This record gives sequence, structure tokens and C-alpha cells, in this order.
Amino acid sequence: MGCGSSHSSAAVDRKAAVPRTRKVAPAPDAGVGVGLHPPSKKKQTAAAKHAAYVRSKVDKAIGKITCALPELERDWQAVAGDGALPTELASEVTAETLDAIGTMYCTVQYLKAQKNEIKGNLLKSVIGRNKTSDAYSNLDKHNQHVAVEEDRLAHACSAAARWRLLLGTFEDSVPESSAQIAALCNSLPLASTDPSQPDPSPTSLTVQRLMGLCVLNDKRKHAAAALKVYNQRRGQATGELVATILKDIESYDAVCREITGVPGAEGVLLELDRLSHLAPQPFGDDLKPLDIEGFDDLVLSTAGNDAPRSSRVEYAVYIRKLAGAGSIALYNIVANVVVAAETADGSVHGGAYVVPGGVKKLARCVFKTVTKYNCDFQMCKDIMRCTVVTTSLASVAQIVKAIFASTDVVVVRVKNRFAAGFDSKPAGGYRDYQILVVFKSSGKEGERWLYGEIQINLEQMVEIKAQPNGGHATYKFARSLAAFDENVYTHSGSWSTRTENMITAGVLMKVDMQGAFTEIGKLVNGTAIIVKKLVTSLLSPNCRVQHLNLQDNYLNSDGSSIAIALKVNTSVVSIRMGGNKLGREGALSFAEALRVNRSITSVDLCTNNLGDDGGKAIADALLTNKIVSDLRLSDNGFSADTEKVLTAAWGMRSGTLELSKPDKTSIGPVFDPTVVLGKAKRFYKNMIS
Repeated sequence: MGCGSSHSSAAVDRKAAVPRTRKVAPAPDAGVGVGLHPPSKKKQTAAAKHAAYVRSKVDKAIGKITCALPELERDWQAVAGDGALPTELASEVTAETLDAIGTMYCTVQYLKAQKNEIKGNLLKSVIGRNKTSDAYSNLDKHNQHVAVEEDRLAHACSAAARWRLLLGTFEDSVPESSAQIAALCNSLPLASTDPSQPDPSPTSLTVQRLMGLCVLNDKRKHAAAALKVYNQRRGQATGELVATILKDIESYDAVCREITGVPGAEGVLLELDRLSHLAPQPFGDDLKPLDIEGFDDLVLSTAGNDAPRSSRVEYAVYIRKLAGAGSIALYNIVANVVVAAETADGSVHGGAYVVPGGVKKLARCVFKTVTKYNCDFQMCKDIMRCTVVTTSLASVAQIVKAIFASTDVVVVRVKNRFAAGFDSKPAGGYRDYQILVVFKSSGKEGERWLYGEIQINLEQMVEIKAQPNGGHATYKFARSLAAFDENVYTHSGSWSTRTENMITAGVLMKVDMQGAFTEIGKLVNGTAIIVKKLVTSLLSPNCRVQHLNLQDNYLNSDGSSIAIALKVNTSVVSIRMGGNKLGREGALSFAEALRVNRSITSVDLCTNNLGDDGGKAIADALLTNKIVSDLRLSDNGFSADTEKVLTAAWGMRSGTLELSKPDKTSIGPVFDPTVVLGKAKRFYKNMIS
């Protein structure tokens, strides 16, 4: 739809539209400062080009919102008139609902498979090192997790049945037999976000949508056939995506190292952390902070009488109608705040500028609400957005402080993704500072309180995010395949070819195979081969396993191979190898790994009979490795002299050095599994049932 360039109806504050570009030092006054020179023509030209670029970007964003206003109003009037979504919107909602249900079904089935593996391993496990309670607790946790996800999937299917979806568009394309379903899935795109499928139609069938359709129609055999193909293809696709995303993560991390390495950065990071703990802000006459539910009530209290229930998809259409004018109102507020922050006396001039975010697409609202918010559209609070782009952490902190001080917004919640402890990998490496606020927006319906999200970004990271080969487009596809969903990137259970492929491809980040290689005191046949395959997977350039638990597997000398892999692997940050009878040779191998590894921060080598030679080798490694902050070495037969050497090598570093089990967790010696074979089997069977 063409709108021209007139934006007067959007009530944009033109003075605030481009708050400030990079500041060029002004020409000095006559007679002031010897050696000061006006900016060169080259710098003036660069500043002018940047100002023009920013102005163009802002005008384009405002123009896009202004053009959308009549369409958003028409959509709502159509819904308010007969209560039905227009055909185009109904198609969009149908497609995204099927995508969401297909994704949730995939998660449920993955969790069920993990639960069954844990059950099987529990029957095979040996008793020792508190194994009983750990393993049973793990199974109980998975049972609860499966139940929660199954309830959420059932609720999504129930809600979808009330949304009058246009399922007929897709049902005509679905074959009758499971074999035909599998063949069809091999020819379809995996998801609508696949970058190789430009401009996908809402009526296009994908494997995700097909799974969702089969689940909604209660054709579970068809859904299972589709899932089998989906998992095979997703493993391959995720491997390729992760390879690209890992390169992006390296680029983002390089920017992070650069911005945190400048003088004063540590103080700025502390200030950002302090500010993040001020939310939610005091609000109202009594100046007491509201909880999130309180802010929800505030927003609902100013909603019109015509607002649908938030459990209905029509609510998303209603709030998007408000979001058009609301987005520009939020932009005007933030732009003025940023201008004031950058021009105040003693301020840091980061060349910050503000761009209004477009109204969140209905498709993304539906998918996010179904998969994350239990089909309650009121929980989707970032429909109105505003982006601030600047060039330094100091400028970020200055802007955050100004937003907290503004009387035009009330801060509800903060996500500080610049925090030192923030794991950026699930977000594809990207970091920013997100502030959820409520603000007043005036329109023909009167004053309303609305939610809005302010994203404060570093320009260097925005440039990486926008790159064509990778960046946000690749991350979006990976996100739709649940490559960053903890339910998918966590594996608890035994070893399989599928596990091997997922580690090699970079799908898994947490791997728990405690006791998975044992069978009541005897090594499972082929354990040495399994360890060899695991080592090969850990050496894959795409591997992103961070937490690896191999406790209680009686690996003996095979455990040294894991240590050798850790000399090269850079993804693992936590390794648990307790109860593996590693002995002196294993200790020497892990000591050698710790001398060169600079990613591992947590190591558990308890109950391995490492001996004094092994303990002293590890102590020697600690003299060069200052990264490890959590080291568990209890029950290894160390003499008092070896313990002193280890304590001295540990020095004054913060963290935990455990050389003996605390009394309250001491469980005594490991039982001989052959003595308790019959009792163990009966005990575990009763416990599982």
C-alpha cells in the first residue's frame, strides 16, 4: 500500500525524530585553546552522511507505521462487526497456530523419549555416591515436566478449536497413510521461517504445520510419522545453522570483549546491574511498586468496553489496532528522553538515535502466545516497541538511567543482557538492554495505559545482526526449530546414534549420561566404542555442549580419552566425572587438560581413586589454570600432605574446592553392586511404578 511520505496523522515530534547523530566537536571560539582545530571536511561529510542515514531510517519506520494505521483499524472493525477474522488474517492465524502446536508436539515427544531413557537407565544403575536419590529425583523432575508440557499442548488444542481456524486449506493436501505422510514431509520446507523459502504464503504447508494439523485432528500415527522425518531433517538443518550462528556468536563476543575492555567499563556494568534491580518502579499515590499482575490490571482498566477477552485471538487484533498510534507515542517519549540524556551537562555523547519499532506481526503474536503464554494474548507485552542504538556501554547506562528518571513511563521489568553472568548463546550471541514499560497513549478513544518495550542496542551488534549470511534471519529459523529451546538442547539418558549426531551437529548443550554405560556393576558391551564416538563428537567444530555429566559409569582407563578431548574442545564449561575409577592415569590426563583448557570452570572428579600422584598433578595444573572456580576432589585417597598442596595451589581464588564430603552429605563407601543385585532390581522397579 502506497502512502507517500506524509506522516502528519501520526503526530510525530519532528524535533525528536532524529535525537542526535554522532557529535562532531564544534569549532573553537576565537582565541581559545592553541592547537584546537575545527573538524575536517572528511569528518563533517561522514557526520552528515550518518545523519542522513538515521533520518532516512526513522522516516521509513514512521512511514511504515503510518501506512499500517488504516489497515489495523479496518481489521479491528471487521472483527468487531461480526466477531470473525477477515479471511487473510484467519489464514495467518491458522498457519501460525499449526506451527505452534507442531512445535509443542515435537517438544512433548522429545521429553517423553528422554523420560523413557531415564527409566531404563534407572533399572540398570549401580548404587553409590547418592545415586539412588539423584536418579529418582531426575525421573520425578522429567515426569512433572512431561505432564506440564502435555497440559500446555492440550490447552493449545482446546483454544485452537475455539478460534475458528481455516483448516480446510491444509487438510486437502494431507494424504491418508503414514507412509505417504513421511514421503510428503521429505519434500516440504521444515518451517515457514526457512530462509530458502522467500515470502512463504500463510497457506503453504510445512512439516511443522502438518504435524500441528495431525495433532489437532487427533491423527497421532500420522503425527508420529511426520515427527520422525522432522527430527531427521531438523538434526541436519540445525547442524548447518549452528555452524553459521557460532560464527555470529564469535563476532558478538568480540564486540563484547572490546566494549568491556575499555577503562571504566567495569563500573558501567555494575551500574547497569544496579539499575536492573530497581524494577518494578514505584507507582501510584502511595508510591508502592506494583507487581506484574498489578500493571496488567492498570492496562486492562483503561481498555475500552469493546475489548475482547484476552484468551481470544481477536484480542491480538484489538491490541494491534492500539499499537499503531501507541508505537509512535512511545517513540516520541523515548526520543525526547534520549535527546535530553545526550545533551545534558557532563553527558556521554554516544551518537544515540531512536527508531520506532513496527507493530509486532500477528503471526509472531500468535506463535509466541500459544507456545509461551498458554494462549493468553495479554501476556504478549512487546507488541509496541522502540529501538535505541548507541555506540558505548557508558551511553547505554546513561540512557537507561534517563528512562528510569522519566515521568512519562513506568519501568515494569528489565532484561540486562550485558550482565556478566548472562549466557548469550541461546540468544544467538546477541546482547542488549530491554526495558518493559507502561506509558500513556492518547487517541480518539481517550487516554490508555499500554505496554511497550524499549530495546537499547549497541550499533556494532546491530550491524552483525543485519548481515545477510547469518544474523537475525538465520537465528529466526533456528529459533523456530527450537534449536535454542532447553527442552531440545538438553539430553538425559543413554547413548544412541541420534545423541551422537545431535552433539556433532551442535544441537545439544546439556548432556547427562550419569550411569548410562553401566548395568548392575558390569560395563555395557561396547562402552569403549561409545566413549570413542563421544570423544569424536566433542571434537566436532560445531559442538556446543556446555554441561557434560558422565558420573558413575566405571569408565576406568577409557575416561582418559574424555580428558584428551577437553584439551581441544572449547564449549564445555562443566564436566562431572565422579565414580569412574579413573585412577592415577586418569588424574594425569585431566591435569594435562586443565593446563591448556580455558573454558571449563567446574570439574567433579570425586570417588576416582586418583591417589597422591594424581592430586599433585592437578595441583600443578591449577598454578597455570586460573579459570576453574569449582573443583570437587573428595574421596580420592589423598594424604594430608597432598591436600595441603592442593589448597596452596587453589590459593585465594573465589569458588569451591572440595577435598572431603561434608558430614551431612557423606554416604560412606560405594557398595559392591554384585552384593545388592536382587535388592537393587526390586527397589528400582517399585520406585518407578
